[in-house]
Amino acid sequence: MTSCENSDDALNVYPVNATIGPNIPTITISVVSATREIVLPLEWSVSNPEIGSITSTSGYSAVYTRNASNGINNITVFDQSGTKGEATVDQIAQNTEQPGTSTNTTATTQ
Repeated sequence: MTSCENSDDALNVYPVNATIGPNIPTITISVVSATREIVLPLEWSVSNPEIGSITSTSGYSAVYTRNASNGINNITVFDQSGTKGEATVDQIAQNTEQPGTSTNTTATTQ
């Protein structure tokens, strides 16, 4: 069994769920903690690049940029040991409030 299949190993991502309207072109998603030591660099991906993408990464964070389309995009992040984290962005047609962003500059291990 590899570490990415072990549900006990996880990267905790913030925000886990975000709803953004067309007035929010980007959000920052961060790994804020993990069940074990995080091995950088992190690798980020999206399930639907037609509606949004990861446009930049730095340390424990990534910038997600929405396109004009609406829908749900699942974001997955892996560290170099295969530990996985997930978040979901729901892009809607109505304007929304800015989702919260993490103020952590370093991730912690639980």
